[in-house]
Amino acid sequence: MPPKRIESLRFPVFGIAWSPSMLVYCGGGGSSKSGIGNSIVIANHSNHSNTDEHAVGTKSSVIIDTGDEICVGIGIRHDAESPPPHILAAIGDEVRLYDSVSGSLLGSIMCHKDFKGVNCVAFSVDGSRVIAGCEGGSVLLFSLKWNTEKTKVDFEMVAECAGHAKAVCAVSFPPVEGAFQCLSSAKDGTARVWDERSGAEIGRLACSIAEPGKPPAKKNAQVLVRGCCYDAQGLIYTVASGRKGSAYLAKWQAQPHPQQPQALHYVQIERKCVSKVPISAMNMSGDRSTLAFGNVSGSIILLRADTLQVIKTFEEVHDLPVTCIAAKPLHSLAGEEADAISASADSKLVFFSTKREPRSLWIDFWCFLLLVFFAFSFKFSHDQCRTELLAVDMDDLRQCVVASLMAPISQPGILIIPH
Repeated sequence: MPPKRIESLRFPVFGIAWSPSMLVYCGGGGSSKSGIGNSIVIANHSNHSNTDEHAVGTKSSVIIDTGDEICVGIGIRHDAESPPPHILAAIGDEVRLYDSVSGSLLGSIMCHKDFKGVNCVAFSVDGSRVIAGCEGGSVLLFSLKWNTEKTKVDFEMVAECAGHAKAVCAVSFPPVEGAFQCLSSAKDGTARVWDERSGAEIGRLACSIAEPGKPPAKKNAQVLVRGCCYDAQGLIYTVASGRKGSAYLAKWQAQPHPQQPQALHYVQIERKCVSKVPISAMNMSGDRSTLAFGNVSGSIILLRADTLQVIKTFEEVHDLPVTCIAAKPLHSLAGEEADAISASADSKLVFFSTKREPRSLWIDFWCFLLLVFFAFSFKFSHDQCRTELLAVDMDDLRQCVVASLMAPISQPGILIIPH
């Protein structure tokens, strides 16, 4: 099944977020020498069109120039008490918060150079906390402090979560309030669970890329845990792969730690190979029913989260590795029936749907005419060949049917049944 639609953009895309009211994506060409600007695009995706600058086709669309730094991670927060939605962005060494309507900067924090840049960001479910994953392996927790008018915000450091030995690829909060924990995954082969209040590590998930029934991979093979997320019941999903080879999705459940009362012991309850090549992007739908993956060959895989069964695979829809993917939010705007949206450095947005496109009315019309033709033909042949039919003489019946439908050799063609 082909994608629902493909939209061409004017810059490579490295981050994407999708909410009930908007689609936000970010990227660019890096330095000014490339001639391609660095931007964040905020668009009402129900009216999204590729006829305008950066494929934005509505007056509500906003383009934020991020200067010489590329935005590589994006998040959307809907706060019922303070609309409009807020846009969280990872830009170089900085975490920024933008107004989604005006594009104005509401607040930012510059992270220390030792963190080597911010790779990914996420909001807590109540919008009061922010988590940021860094290239140097650190995970940073911030509290958002608003002014009275809620027009400006300060980022207050809550904790630096130390433990990852390599770059952090993904961060996530649980989708329910009161969990008081958060999650990160990295290129060191682990996903880690942190106490949201103190930053202490309370769980470690050691991911594997070993193939079942085969000898283990070489001892020093790097394991990249490119994605992690929670479902509504608190189960954790991780996807891991090496630089080459297959990618494995694992489902984890928390249990009390036998030796450390304050920690959790995570048990892998399911594991499945989801791609024969490394996965480069992962996201979960708003209703927590679907997992969406993009791999380095440009293909998209949609899975059921409960059974880990493949719903649909879209082969090589991107020319380059998938850099980011967004699964369907809890509620999407009328008119947008996509189940996932992916992007890549090939400067394309691709929209996917698991629903089959409705058949053309012309196909139904011609099928109806064909059915009517066969019905009249059967009735005509039955009337002409009643004697042969009652005699159960198959040779005579066949000759009669052919003679009743086909014109004589002198007048080739099919007889028109008289009205």
